[in-house]
Amino acid sequence: MARAKLSEELKKEIKALPSKEKDKLLMRLIPKDSKLVDQLEYKLVEEEGTLEFRRDDMREYIESRVNQYPNKYYSSIYLRLEMRDISGKINYHVAITKDKLGEIEFNLVMVNGLLYKNKGRLQSESKYLAEKLNDYVIKRALKLVKLVNALHEDYRLEFADEMMELADHIKSIPSLLEEAKYLQFDVESLIM
Repeated sequence: MARAKLSEELKKEIKALPSKEKDKLLMRLIPKDSKLVDQLEYKLVEEEGTLEFRRDDMREYIESRVNQYPNKYYSSIYLRLEMRDISGKINYHVAITKDKLGEIEFNLVMVNGLLYKNKGRLQSESKYLAEKLNDYVIKRALKLVKLVNALHEDYRLEFADEMMELADHIKSIPSLLEEAKYLQFDVESLIM
């Protein structure tokens, strides 16, 4: 649903409404946007004190999905779909909580976990079959480099081991390393 643009005149009239009228309008409009409801619930009701609980739940969710592999592995196509699904949950968590450290941590847990669990199959899989997965992983790695570099130096050190692990995974899967070279991604940029 496209967002309607409010004219300056309408904004002025809304601001002039009595407080009770504004409250009624808000109570009718807010429930129509579930993401906004979750954001307000987190910010106003939970008072941001539940971030660690939410992080634990998200970490458990990702680890449970990662642990289903390699038993659930059919092909790199399904693995990419799994990553995209988990990424959607991570993005929703970040949209609600504004948890930048969690975004980095969860993406690293997801990518490293799935690459580790499926390394043997990915090493032997055709580069053409794994092309979309490889592209996805390298672009995710590029995003992680940007996110980590935006952090204060003290926080960067927290992710150094996991970033090095990701670099090792990329180097050990030939088609993934080839995709990194094709996209001109320096795998060494993951190592801090």
